[in-house]
Amino acid sequence: MTEPSPRKALDLSLWLGVGGAAVAGLVVWSASSNAAEVWCLMRRAGMPCPGCGLTRGLRALLDGELGLAMSLHPLAPVVALEACVLWLAAGWQRWRRGAWPAPTGGQLERFLAVHAVTFVALWLGRTATGTVPW
Repeated sequence: MTEPSPRKALDLSLWLGVGGAAVAGLVVWSASSNAAEVWCLMRRAGMPCPGCGLTRGLRALLDGELGLAMSLHPLAPVVALEACVLWLAAGWQRWRRGAWPAPTGGQLERFLAVHAVTFVALWLGRTATGTVPW
């Protein structure tokens, strides 16, 4: 069995470090965040945006409250799952194939466009029904 190259080991350390920092940041944020504290600029300006409730929904997920997370923003669990899957997939591709993933052929643009349309459609529906968690 061959030893991993120093570059590959450094990349693995970086990948694990990013994941560890994200988890540590989430734990600290969850433990110290004040629910009354509003740091969203759109909300402070009095305008709900397509992501309104997403941060609070992610916080509710960290607290293990799936129902509350879904009521704050139905896409909160999807966004959290996507972040985990993308992080794992990037590490897997780097470790197994020797390269960081690079979207090709408009993949990133399609991914972002689908997300933008989904967020805006949900926002319009919630705005029309008065269910934006203001």
